[in-house]
Amino acid sequence: MNILINGLHRSGTTFLSRIVNTLPSTFIVKDAFRIPLYYFKTEINRSTNYPRDLYRLPKAKLMLDKEIKDIKYLTDMVIGDLKSNFLDKTEYTGLLDEIMKCRQGETYKNLFSRMFNKIKEIEKCDFIGAKTTNMALYAPEVLDSLPNTKWIEVIRDPRGWRCSAKVSSPGAASAGFWNKAANASLAAAESHRDRYIIITYENLILYPKETLQQICDFVGNKFSISDNWIENLTLVEGNGKTWFSNPSYTKDGKKISGDPNKGIPNEYRIFDNDPVYRWKTRLPRWEKAFFSFATSKNRKRLRDIT
Repeated sequence: MNILINGLHRSGTTFLSRIVNTLPSTFIVKDAFRIPLYYFKTEINRSTNYPRDLYRLPKAKLMLDKEIKDIKYLTDMVIGDLKSNFLDKTEYTGLLDEIMKCRQGETYKNLFSRMFNKIKEIEKCDFIGAKTTNMALYAPEVLDSLPNTKWIEVIRDPRGWRCSAKVSSPGAASAGFWNKAANASLAAAESHRDRYIIITYENLILYPKETLQQICDFVGNKFSISDNWIENLTLVEGNGKTWFSNPSYTKDGKKISGDPNKGIPNEYRIFDNDPVYRWKTRLPRWEKAFFSFATSKNRKRLRDIT
């Protein structure tokens, strides 16, 4: 079974992928599929500098049966990104070779299938997955093109997302982007019920045992999540280093590094609930009121199904 974990940037996708990666017979790579997907969006938008704005979803549909036109451009992007960010991580062993095998006329569907198969060959796991961001609009096309794949969408309260992401665009544009992604996610959950699940960031933090068991049941992993497993959970990067979290912030706005050597207090590790409520004290009053009103309909729809 293939697994794709997706969500808006700063919605907890990396956090969830690291947790799911610790489940038995499961291996999740963090960003291996990001570059081919972003390259595809670059091609269909005819932009040579995408992503110039990660908070804007393109209108065109993602068609994985489309042929890859510019192999050199794709491989140059992948090589540059992997060398600067991921090349030292064992989780990417072999994936670059698969991308480099691309030939003129190959489709994205074949490329992604080869990437999944290479991960499975290397890791010898039953559940193989990848994490990406900002792809909710394309979920139906991806699922229709990759039949042995299930999709986990992470959605964060828009006020917490606004606070964490430090979005520079105006409030109305950010709220509209969140609503657009939420609408796409809710529609995909309805049209692909057996292969698409929505997990909220807040439930993951506040109710980890129940949320992770829901994920296990969804993908078909018979592992039972226990209180002891939750209490002893340790997250690691692909190179074996302990992973605590993305950079977080104290209640007075001071940045806390994700580096374990910097002395992060225990309460900020793993299931720290401060990010769930931080927006209540950090967002200006007008922004809290605006986001609460502008996203109220979709927040209610999410509460009804999660």
